Amino acid sequence: MIYIDFTQENRLPLSAVFFLIIVSTKTAIKELWGVLLAVFVFKSDSLNTFWKLVIAFLVFFLFAAIHGILMYRNFRYAVKGDELIVKKGAFRKTTLSIPLHKIQNISNTQGFWQQVLGITTLSVDTAGSSSNELEIYLDVETSDAFKKFLLQTKNESLASELDESEIKRDETFQPQQVLKNYQYDTRQLLLAAISRNHLRGTSIMLALFFSFFNQLGDSYQRYLVEYTWSFVPKNASIIYWLTIIITILLLSVLLNFVHTCLKYYDLNVNLYDDKITYNAGLIKNIQQVINLNKIQVIEQTANIFEKMLKTSSLRVHQFLVLNEQAKTEVAFFLPGFLQSKELTEGIYPEIADEEFSEVHSKKNFFLRKLYSFAGVPTAIFVGLAFYDIRFAFLAIPVLAIATFAAWFCYRKSRAEIGNKYIRVYAGALGDKVSTLKIANIQSIKFRQSVFQERTQTASLIISTRWRSLNIPFLDEKTARQVFDYLLFRLECEG
Repeated sequence: MIYIDFTQENRLPLSAVFFLIIVSTKTAIKELWGVLLAVFVFKSDSLNTFWKLVIAFLVFFLFAAIHGILMYRNFRYAVKGDELIVKKGAFRKTTLSIPLHKIQNISNTQGFWQQVLGITTLSVDTAGSSSNELEIYLDVETSDAFKKFLLQTKNESLASELDESEIKRDETFQPQQVLKNYQYDTRQLLLAAISRNHLRGTSIMLALFFSFFNQLGDSYQRYLVEYTWSFVPKNASIIYWLTIIITILLLSVLLNFVHTCLKYYDLNVNLYDDKITYNAGLIKNIQQVINLNKIQVIEQTANIFEKMLKTSSLRVHQFLVLNEQAKTEVAFFLPGFLQSKELTEGIYPEIADEEFSEVHSKKNFFLRKLYSFAGVPTAIFVGLAFYDIRFAFLAIPVLAIATFAAWFCYRKSRAEIGNKYIRVYAGALGDKVSTLKIANIQSIKFRQSVFQERTQTASLIISTRWRSLNIPFLDEKTARQVFDYLLFRLECEG
């Protein structure tokens, strides 16, 4: 095992200088795009397009090389006492001092160029920052050792502040025992790819095609249309067009499968006593560590495809920032996951023994959803019917679809209230279940509009450090009982 004295100033590995040049190149293109534009606009009889490109490339590369080398030479990091000290900068040097107790999350990310160079990005997030506070480019071994050192030193500092027995630093650092491990095999990747929203993917593909088509000139558009229609039989049957549609859908599934394999390849989730780790990705490898006591909400969703395949997707949210102006969350997403319920109960072990009381939305919620879904489209078609009566018939299918969607929303809208946990159910064609601890609730609002006051209903808005959850259109008496009960439980938890 590698051992480095992180209490002394350390430099980045030599391979990091090449990655810093790549990063600086991207920055140069972003900052100096005006120079590139000026080079092409500049008219010169002695310079053709090729030499203009050469000059622009040299300008960008020279800036990136100087900036990257200076960033590498000036970067130093060390842990001094209870603080992480980082010195960095190219033309303007800065020194960061980060108290270890403010570190909320440490994650590793490894993109394509980083894998080629054998380095990884160690990101350090702190409470009070809207983005990554710090990024350090290290080789994989050093990054793992430094992350363990930071976590261990942080725990020692907290234990010392609480007057607990002093924890001895172990140079070989023994990791905690894994309670449960979840991995994606080929079957899991296939289920995740099939269960994605293919209609959205197909829509994006068509939108990109038509956007490209509109950028062509009239002559090229006419040529492309004539060339395409030359392959279509003159008496094309319905079966032919169905084959085209199925081919497009299969292409969408194939693209989703490739995207899923690249993003979730070798996905590995480890559950410990006090944290959960996430590691996935082929071209861009992402590693995250989330403390269990920092998790705000666990969302389990299932679209139509996932319900058919008896899978679901799981998203774990952690809120980092207390500033309302810059909310940042750390979340990892498990699509087409077969053990969503098992992992949720692993994160919240007490939920298995919880006794829940169920509350449902009243039928007024169905009417409100129906007005929301069908109100504007129906009004538009009725207005157009004064010009052409046929528009009135278009309002019928819109009203039918809106009725079905509103009915499903009403039927699935409910909440389960326990002593320590809450489950909020929602969805239309798909299902969505949000699970949170009562102790994580920041505020509870009893909201009653004029319409709800007349129908003796009310909604509860439960706010966490992540976002708000809505329990809509409860019976007014039931809403007040739930409101008072949650306030009581919060006082007990406090």
